[in-house]
Amino acid sequence: MQLTVRLTKAQNAEAELKRRERDLEDRERESSLKVEQEINIRLDQVRLAASNEAEQRLSLQLSDKDRTIRDLASKLEEASRKAQQGSQQRKARHWSCFGRSASSPVPI
Repeated sequence: MQLTVRLTKAQNAEAELKRRERDLEDRERESSLKVEQEINIRLDQVRLAASNEAEQRLSLQLSDKDRTIRDLASKLEEASRKAQQGSQQRKARHWSCFGRSASSPVPI
């Protein structure tokens, strides 16, 4: 009878040990899963921040290019206006040599 009691105690101890091992394994898996989830969350945050930074950089570059285009268009318009005024002044000087205005009709 004493042998049966000892066997039962040993079996109960073995069962308890196996339960504890399973519990420990479960906790390790849960802990690993939580760590992986936290890593993924932080990676997503870093990716989002990098994406936002790249977007801002591109936006600034586009703004700079737009400003350059506007500046060049303005300078081109100014140069065109000056060229037109210069052309009109040359015509006026040319015609004044003949005693006529640039708007007078030319006799045929």
